[in-house]
Amino acid sequence: MINKIKHANQIVFTFVSIPVLVLLVALVFIAIRQHVLEKKFIYHTTVSNATGLSPQTPILFKGFQIGRVRKFWLRSDGNIGLTFHILNRYKHMMVKGSVLVRTTNPITNKTTLEFVQDRSSKIPYAEESQVLSADFREGKKQLMIISPNQGDAISTIINNLAKLSTDLTGDHHADRGVIPRLLVNVADISEQVNAGM
Repeated sequence: MINKIKHANQIVFTFVSIPVLVLLVALVFIAIRQHVLEKKFIYHTTVSNATGLSPQTPILFKGFQIGRVRKFWLRSDGNIGLTFHILNRYKHMMVKGSVLVRTTNPITNKTTLEFVQDRSSKIPYAEESQVLSADFREGKKQLMIISPNQGDAISTIINNLAKLSTDLTGDHHADRGVIPRLLVNVADISEQVNAGM
């Protein structure tokens, strides 16, 4: 009977220690994946509104996550103050003249902040510095200098719709693409059918 109790203690210890060990290994992998142990550098910016922002909004560079928003608050001037961190391995990218561009998906209302680096600058931002935001005139102006092809998704869609509308309402512009050519051909056929009747 005593031997059975000794073995029971070892079995219980094994069944308890294995899940605890698996849990600890999982926590270590999560900490590594979330860069919990990596040093982070804090920066600030100002945006015009908090639509789609959360304390975990990613800071992206060419679609690759280099940091996250830490907190944001309503400032006395009506704008939104924002604090974010950049991981240690990407700190070298934080150079003066760079701009944060906010993109909000109108369907999901999810926001991302894209970091556009000024490649001509070699002057690093000091920790706790204010980074330009493309939400304001100075940031937009700097963005046009460092990345003239960078555009707002909504304004690009609006420009494309305006061009399509112009093409559709124009008369006899068959050389401007498939849709105008199709419309011109349909109009010509319709005129011939009317003339034949």
